Amino acid sequence: MVYAFLAGAVALFAAAMKLFGVVPEVGLAAAAAREATSVMTSKQLSEQQKEAAVRIAAIAMARHACSILVRVALTLSVPLAFVILGSASGLYSIDDAVRAVGDWRFIAGSTIVMVGALLVLR
Repeated sequence: MVYAFLAGAVALFAAAMKLFGVVPEVGLAAAAAREATSVMTSKQLSEQQKEAAVRIAAIAMARHACSILVRVALTLSVPLAFVILGSASGLYSIDDAVRAVGDWRFIAGSTIVMVGALLVLR
């Protein structure tokens, strides 16, 4: 039963990543970093213009970092709540879940499923 709940938790994790927009937000942060890099290496801008643009980019990147942190926390809370719910309903113990999560077969299987889900959910 624990493996069924853990498989459900993996599926919920993939769905929560999509729901909370983790991947697009990381893409926006990467774009902001690329933009800051291009500004710093620009030959057309003065040092003062570069400094002002980099300050703005730093604030934008900090906002993206905070947004990513919140989105990831929300994403992780969904499968965690699901696993805790299964344990609270007496279907398995948390110790059983922890042992199962450390099993190499579960790690390999969930990795394959997550890579596939990320490819499909893009």
